Order: sequence, then C-alpha cells, then structure tokens
Amino acid sequence: MKLQVLMLSLIAVLLVLAIPAKAAEISRYEITFDIQPSGEVKESIHVVFSQEVNESYFTYMFAGDISGLRITDGQKDIQYTIENTGEGNNVRLAVPSGTKEIYISFSSRDLVFWNGNIMQFFTNFRPPAGLQRADITVILPQGFSVYRDMCSPGTPNKATDGTRISLSWHIENPGEDVPISAKIYNPYQSADFLLLPAIVAVFAVGFVWLFFRNRKKSQQAFLRGFTEDERKVVEAMRQRKSCYQNRLVKELGFSKAKMSRITQKLEKKGLIEREKAGRNKRIDWKG
Repeated sequence: MKLQVLMLSLIAVLLVLAIPAKAAEISRYEITFDIQPSGEVKESIHVVFSQEVNESYFTYMFAGDISGLRITDGQKDIQYTIENTGEGNNVRLAVPSGTKEIYISFSSRDLVFWNGNIMQFFTNFRPPAGLQRADITVILPQGFSVYRDMCSPGTPNKATDGTRISLSWHIENPGEDVPISAKIYNPYQSADFLLLPAIVAVFAVGFVWLFFRNRKKSQQAFLRGFTEDERKVVEAMRQRKSCYQNRLVKELGFSKAKMSRITQKLEKKGLIEREKAGRNKRIDWKG
C-alpha cells in the first residue's frame, strides 16, 4: 500500500516541447531508461525533426531529482539555462538554425521504488503535441528479470544482449500521458535458500532442485540474445573451453567466413579470446 501511494504521488520526469508542431515537426522520438542496480536511472532522449529547424527556443520541464544534464545536436553541446519554479525545473535553450536532431541525457533518482526484493520502475511519459510515434526502451540491471510479467502498457517486446534484458514499447499516436512501469527482481537475491541458510541445510534436495532450475533459466535468458548459429558456437565453446577454429568449422558445417563473423562478434562481447596459431586460430572460452 505504501508503494502504491508513492507511485500515485510521484511526479516523474516530464518532457514538454514548447514550440508549435508546424515549426518543428518530429519524425522520430526515442527514450531509453537504463536502470542501475542502485536504483538510479540514466535517461537518454533522441528527437529527430522532419526538417532542419530555424533558430528556435525550446522549453523543457523536469520534475524530480536529476543530475548530469547534457543537451547536444549530436556533435556539439547546446547551451541552456535552468529556472526553478518550485514545482520543477524549466530548462530553456536556443537551438541554432539547421539543427536536425537533439540528444538529451541525465540521471534521475525518482523513478524506482523498492518493495522487499521487488524493484518497481514507474514514470509518466508526456508526449509532445502532435507526436505520431514514440519508441520507449527500459533496460534492466544485470541479473534482473521481469516479475510475473507485470509491465505497462500491455506486453512489451523483450530482448537481451546476453547480459541484460530490455523491454521496448512502440506507441502509436500517444496523445495524452502514458504511464510506463515494470516490476523487476533478481531471482538469485530473492530466492529463499539465499535468505534462510538453515532451510538449505534441512531441505538439501530442494536446494539442489532450485539451484539447477534457476541456472537453466539463466542460461536460456543468456542464449536468447544470439542467433541459432551463434548459439551453436557458444554451446560448443562452453563445453570445450578451448578449441581451434578449423575444428569448429568442420563440426558445425559452417563456412570459414561465417565462422569468422560469429567468433568476431563473440570476441567483442568478451565471451571468447582468439589467438593466431599458424594458419589457424585458437579460441578460448572466457564467458
């Protein structure tokens, strides 16, 4: 109940575009909320106009505790002034002629609440007038999952890069305010056997079953971030730990070029390490 009261009383970070839509019609609008394990949220906003704008003044209102505000056109910083109104901070900036897009980034501490082991993310997205589509992404902290699929609005698209899960919404003609929320948790931190070691000692069989079930879920979530061919290479390397690249080519039936592309991608993710061995390459598993 206390959490619900906090959520209802929360004035989240709002973005209000204060010039006529005809003067600066928006063709693309993206917001990313990157949730940190501490509960801090790093926000980034990308606005693309349908055509280069004339020299114009914009006013944004931010309510809540924010820090590290930066506004750019993708190449250079855009200067701004801040006025505290008592209800929030008005940020006013003059955008030079010829500007086609704006990037806004800052950190917020008002979007996450804890209820036991459950982290509740909540914000209220206020779209600029006339906006036809908004792309919203929420990136979960490493190791966190969605709690009982409790998200809003509707069911978001889920994806992973092999390390973190992201939720995304593509909202058409948002019109009025759109509440964005997700309940998330770390399944390992919230498991009973980690909280009550005495129960672990008594129910050893239950501990083993829970451990392997959670590890299987974690492995499945990890592999969802890869293509089918990439998963074959990952699974092969996890079993072998070390292998020559030409051996994988023969076993998996891939071309040398395809295997090279896959191993390069896995190396960039820090999962493997490649080392030249004559005309061949030795691959070591690091994941």
